[in-house]
Amino acid sequence: MSTYTATINENEILSSAAYKELLNKKSAVDFYRDNGASDHILELVNMNARSYGCFGEKFTRNHFRMDSPLNTEHDAILFDRTVEIKCPRLGKKGTFFIQHIKPYHKFEFILINLLVFTGFKSFILTKKQAMPLLEDQRGEGYFIYQRDLEEHATVIENVVDLRNFIKHNRVKSWVLND
Repeated sequence: MSTYTATINENEILSSAAYKELLNKKSAVDFYRDNGASDHILELVNMNARSYGCFGEKFTRNHFRMDSPLNTEHDAILFDRTVEIKCPRLGKKGTFFIQHIKPYHKFEFILINLLVFTGFKSFILTKKQAMPLLEDQRGEGYFIYQRDLEEHATVIENVVDLRNFIKHNRVKSWVLND
């Protein structure tokens, strides 16, 4: 018998109740498509998490003209301040959260770039604002849920907004002479 010889044939799979149930389930892609997302946005929704995360960090860093990180405890630097970048996508019910936040890492801000139907919606929190919002992720760091982000984060419309937020919310440092 060949390693790739089926023991359960395709027709049985396709006619099963489990397969029919699977076809009826809505996905995040369906949610985006139903809300008018372009094929290009759908490609981002469909991308595997690691590739999308790398793309999101790099795009966000370049778009907002931030410097590259010094180490793996943050994703970007602006005005000598460390920024953690998160790029969540909406789930099949239109909700989102950010995850894998590690409060012991050295970052001062969390910049969120949420993929919406026509592009990204950006907002930001200071680490101090984020700390009381953290929910345990069982060994993978911490979550912050949509409801808390919507209540506490500041919407960032452009590069100037981001720069102003960081200038006004950074912790003063005699070492950095500011």
